[in-house]
Amino acid sequence: MLDRFFGLSERRTTVGAELMGGLTTFMVMAYIIFVNPAILSFAGIKGLEGQGPPFAPTLAATCLVAGLATIAMDPMMYVATLAFLVYVALPWLRPLFGF
Repeated sequence: MLDRFFGLSERRTTVGAELMGGLTTFMVMAYIIFVNPAILSFAGIKGLEGQGPPFAPTLAATCLVAGLATIAMDPMMYVATLAFLVYVALPWLRPLFGF
């Protein structure tokens, strides 16, 4: 059923390969969301701790940039996704930027 709907055989792929690709992408994104702020804030580096940007805002920025990049990849879903992000992100952005 999935093969016919998505044309997987025409693209020379399988459901298992697509699931593995999706899982891999998810794991990399979940990993980067926490590693990127740690690297940028110099966490665990003696003498440099606390000299980089704070962890929480960097984590939020990483998530927002990843979300915006994801939206940019699929222009057909742009309006629906943007409306959802505004609905979800606006309560978080107001106290952060004071508007």
